[in-house]
Amino acid sequence: MEVAPADATPDYLNGLAELGVTRLSLAGLSFSPPVLRALDAPHSAEAVGRTIDAARAAGIDTVALDLVFGLDGLSLGTWNATLRRALALDIPHVSIVEVPSAAPEDTVADHMEHALSVLGAAGYEHYSLSHFARPGRRSAHQEHYDRHGAFLGLGPGAVSFRWDDGPDASPLRARRWANAEALDAYAERIQGGESPAASCDALGTPDLAREYVLIRLQTLEGLSLRILRDRYDLDLRTAAGALLDQLRDANLIHEDPDLVRLTPRGRLLTDALTRRLLSSL
Repeated sequence: MEVAPADATPDYLNGLAELGVTRLSLAGLSFSPPVLRALDAPHSAEAVGRTIDAARAAGIDTVALDLVFGLDGLSLGTWNATLRRALALDIPHVSIVEVPSAAPEDTVADHMEHALSVLGAAGYEHYSLSHFARPGRRSAHQEHYDRHGAFLGLGPGAVSFRWDDGPDASPLRARRWANAEALDAYAERIQGGESPAASCDALGTPDLAREYVLIRLQTLEGLSLRILRDRYDLDLRTAAGALLDQLRDANLIHEDPDLVRLTPRGRLLTDALTRRLLSSL
C-alpha cells in the first residue's frame, strides 16, 4: 500500500494492518525541512519518522521509503543527511526519485553516485534503476514489473498493464490504461458505473519490444538478448551491433554475448544510454 505521511494516522495504519497489509511504501520525500517546503509537501520531516514508528507499532514491519534527489539547490550534504537518516531508521527498501528541476546534470549525477556509495556501503543492493534493498528485501511488485508482468493499479492516477493473449502469444499485444487523476473525477466514474480509466493505449510487438529494452536496462541482471529475440522478435545485435560495441569499449556495458548489462559507470548514465539504444531501433 502506498501512503503519504500526512494521511497516515495511527488509526489509519491499524486499519490497514487489520485488512492484511504487510508492506507500506511511504512517500517520505526528504528529511530536510527546506526541501519539503520547496516541494510544497503536506508533511514535516518529523512526521516521516513518526509514521514509520506508527506503522511498525501497527504490525506493518516492512516499510519502503521514497526519497527525492536532483532538486535544484539540494546540496550534497543535505542529500547525505537524508540518506543517513533512512539508514538510522533501518529501512529495508529505499527508492530514490529524481525531481525534474533546473539542477545541472552534474549535480544530479553527483546525487545518484552518492546514493550508490552510501547505500552500497550499508549493504543495500542496487537491483533496479532507482531501487535499493537489503538482501532478501527486494520488492516483489517491482521485480514482477521488471519482468514485464501484468499489473492492476487501483486509485486515482493509477496505471495498469495487461497482455491481451498472454506474454507468450504471437504476435504480442497488450493494453495500458491510466485512471483519472482527480479524485472527484475518479469517484464520479465509479459511482456512475463507468471504468475509472481516463486513457488507454493499445501496444503491438514493436512497442512492447522497445518497452522491454527500457525496463530491463534498468535492472541489475540486465537485458536478455535471447528473450528479446524469441519473444519480442527483435535481434538487438543485428539492429544495433555497432552501438553495443561502442558501449562495451567505453566500459558502459559488460562483455557478455547473451546479455546487455550496464557497468557501474553505465548505470549512472542509464537514461542517456537507453535513449541511444532506442533511437537506433
